[in-house]
Amino acid sequence: MFSQTLKAGIFLTLFCVLVEFSGYAQAQNIQYPLLVQNDKVTKEEEFSPKIKKQTSHPSKKKKLKENKETTSNEKELTAIQKSSLEILYDKLWDERESEAGQKKMIAAIEDKKNIPQIYEENWKLGRLVYFSVFFGLGDELPKDEKEELLKIGYLASEKALKLEPKKIEGHYWYAVNVGAYGVTHGILSALEMVEVSVKSLDECIKIDPKYHWAGPYRVLGRYYYEAPSIISIGDLKASEIYLKKALELEPDFNVNLMYMGILQMKKGDKQKALEYFNKAKSAKAQDGPYEEKRYHREIEKNIKLAKEE
Repeated sequence: MFSQTLKAGIFLTLFCVLVEFSGYAQAQNIQYPLLVQNDKVTKEEEFSPKIKKQTSHPSKKKKLKENKETTSNEKELTAIQKSSLEILYDKLWDERESEAGQKKMIAAIEDKKNIPQIYEENWKLGRLVYFSVFFGLGDELPKDEKEELLKIGYLASEKALKLEPKKIEGHYWYAVNVGAYGVTHGILSALEMVEVSVKSLDECIKIDPKYHWAGPYRVLGRYYYEAPSIISIGDLKASEIYLKKALELEPDFNVNLMYMGILQMKKGDKQKALEYFNKAKSAKAQDGPYEEKRYHREIEKNIKLAKEE
């Protein structure tokens, strides 16, 4: 009798302990694994409690998502924001085909109130100068006014390449404008500036040789066939190497073809020169309408010269 009473007491005590501990376990969010799973249970699995992963409250998840979206939107806004001066330069570039647009372009270039500060403003100003002097009304200006425009262009582009030396636009438009400035300023200046321009074009090749339809190789090719060989960098073999590179990258760009034709004329191969000029004439237009008209005038002029010789 005593034995049965003792057993009943022990059982009741153990039951109370288990009930109490079960309540504690639930309060602490502790889950115990099954002791046997496919007859393979490690000691760690037997005796180590697994804490349930706390799930985020739906409202917290929503807030986190909203915060991420806000950050993403802010980055996109920053990326597309432009200064008022950059917007002006873009607008002038888009309007470059009209005479009225070209007049506005020259006025904006010469306006001393417009002081470019950031990278995009400076290289885009350099590009405007390039167009105005080579294709637009700036080409009709007196020599000293044209020089002043080119000076503004190369100084702005130089500032751009210093602001972002690993980007191509500053280097390229600096090379184009400083080379042209040297030519208009006189022979000694031209010889000095062409070497400066070549260094910048070499940097362009390292960054992006395909820029502006293989512009870095094309401009170098022209420099090497135009410059005198004795007192400057003139070298027809070097010119051919660069122009072949330009044609490898952009074989259908008419100016690349035209420059190779001019080189062949300088080498005395009239027939090959005509082949390149005719390819240039039939090539599909890739630049702006105003630029293409100028290219075709030059191509026709060179075809005429090749036939006369």
